[in-house]
Amino acid sequence: MYDVQTANPLPGPYRTGSYLISDSGPDNFRSAMALEDHPYRASGSHQLSLGGFARVLDQVVDSFKPSEIYIVDLREETHCFFNGDPVSWYSDNDFGNVGQDRGWIIADEKARLDLYKSRTTQLFTIEPDLSDDLHQERVIPVGYQNLYVAETRSEAEVAPILTDLFRPTRVHYRRITVTDHCAPDVRALSELQNLRVTVRDQDWVHFHCHGGDGRTTTFLALWDILTWKRSNDPLPSLEEFAARQLQLFPYDLDPSGHQEAAWKLPLAEERWKVLGEFLRSGTHLTMGAAA
Repeated sequence: MYDVQTANPLPGPYRTGSYLISDSGPDNFRSAMALEDHPYRASGSHQLSLGGFARVLDQVVDSFKPSEIYIVDLREETHCFFNGDPVSWYSDNDFGNVGQDRGWIIADEKARLDLYKSRTTQLFTIEPDLSDDLHQERVIPVGYQNLYVAETRSEAEVAPILTDLFRPTRVHYRRITVTDHCAPDVRALSELQNLRVTVRDQDWVHFHCHGGDGRTTTFLALWDILTWKRSNDPLPSLEEFAARQLQLFPYDLDPSGHQEAAWKLPLAEERWKVLGEFLRSGTHLTMGAAA
């Protein structure tokens, strides 16, 4: 007879295409209102928990009293909330959903919410794969814990909860899917410009990706450019816009300013090129995508 206990493949960690992991970590929060010159009403962070969003937005509401808040989720990878905590399915290089359109990604997340609710699953701990001789961001599982999933939510379902907490301030959710480490494509830039038309001067925008590093810094810089263009002041150079972000958080968008891993450098250079085109042209229609 088939023995479930002896046949169980989980006495130790094992390698799969992706790993369900906790997204908890340092929030990497920063506010662009901390800039001395041309501050603007936006912030960025790591992926926050439901409680983390509440704490961050409480600071924003208390300090700046926005009429409305827009949470802009930049994550292409599949993620959601189990029991109020953020989780995601992590693949090597964080490339789990590369090539998938946003409709497919959202449908996949919904299916997983239905599948995992009221079940016990394995939540993995991952570390860099030291046997990776290509020096990419490949990972290997080193442990796991059982997690009973009593409650599941998509991030879109978090915004109404936050609105209830912060009335009369309304919290909106926007998803602009961007591949980790890469430049935003034409669609993402178009969606950002459309959002800039919607957002009023007294509103607040909060960007986040997984770690709060590359994509979050990129979109805070893009928002800075769009906000600056509403003023009558001369535009700074792209290097100056990158330096402004460095005042807020230690991530340098300028690929000449830091050492990237060999596989990341062409992606960082393409992202820099797209940022430059966005700054110079003010339009997204002729830009190429970085895949």
